[in-house]
Amino acid sequence: MRPWFLAIAAFAPIVAASAAPAEMPDFTGNWLHSPIAQFQPVPGSPAPVRGKRIVDATNLQTLIEGDETSPILQPWAAAQVAKRAESRRVGLQIPTQTEECRASGVPGVLTLTAPVQFLQLPGETVIIYQRDHQVRHIAMNVPHTNNPPLAWYGESVGHYEGDTLVIDTIALKGMSSVDTFGTPHTDALHVVERYRLAGDGKKLEATIRVEDTGAFTSPWSGVMIYDRVNVPALSEEICAENNFDVVTKKSYPIPTATPADF
Repeated sequence: MRPWFLAIAAFAPIVAASAAPAEMPDFTGNWLHSPIAQFQPVPGSPAPVRGKRIVDATNLQTLIEGDETSPILQPWAAAQVAKRAESRRVGLQIPTQTEECRASGVPGVLTLTAPVQFLQLPGETVIIYQRDHQVRHIAMNVPHTNNPPLAWYGESVGHYEGDTLVIDTIALKGMSSVDTFGTPHTDALHVVERYRLAGDGKKLEATIRVEDTGAFTSPWSGVMIYDRVNVPALSEEICAENNFDVVTKKSYPIPTATPADF
């Protein structure tokens, strides 16, 4: 809904300087997945919530209803998925956290339909999402701290297992959705992401494992496939600009912290 703006040239030298050492998989460049962003099932694991039908909103939008009958959902979580699906069906959809300029959280951030960059630095991996300038910092080869404070992106630590980057995230605020269907989670959410190159380096496979006994009946897994895209740099994208529903033409509300967090 919001246009991509002029590319920020400042990103270019950062990417060149942060290429992965030869012994690591090299995720240099920009990655993008399909605009219909839902996690695909992983064989041998309970499947993520899936779309059960496509709603034609007639005006620039393709909306997918989440299937509230998914066996992984606790009853209260299923009710939230059903509520969002119904709102989409009648054309008065509940805004997603992205539409309200909220942080996407993990693993919801993997559903963003805009380019992503990985900066593989000594002691840290940084993931930059063009959508709304969201950034994640993953400390490498260290354990989780004791009782980390809850945050939108939680606390992430990572390491390499051969050709795979493994990211373990805890302490995620129970205020975000794990997918595009409004599937909720609690503060107990634990996510493990595994990134590896595929297709002769032209694709990036991101597999997630999600655990949260408060929202789900069992752990579940999903996969998102990114394609390497030939764009020189990420573009500037400001959430609050042109942030309106293309169906109702009304602007989405911009959240504020109460009390202020600064």
